[in-house]
Amino acid sequence: MASDAKLEAEDDSSWNGMVQPFHILQLLADSNKLAFISALAGLMLTTRIYSQFYRQFCINLNINTSVREQVVNSVY
Repeated sequence: MASDAKLEAEDDSSWNGMVQPFHILQLLADSNKLAFISALAGLMLTTRIYSQFYRQFCINLNINTSVREQVVNSVY
């Protein structure tokens, strides 16, 4: 037991005051923030994909409209 506590103290001191990554993961899992962060990231990614699709669709629509106008103007 004493050797485990000493080993744990050595592990903590080796980080020189930095937060250990495992502790960060443990805090995220304990407070249920991991699910919130992943849901937020998924929502942001979905929004980005849809906005790019919509922008590309609008660009294509504008190109098609301008081509249609050119054809109509050349016919008349």
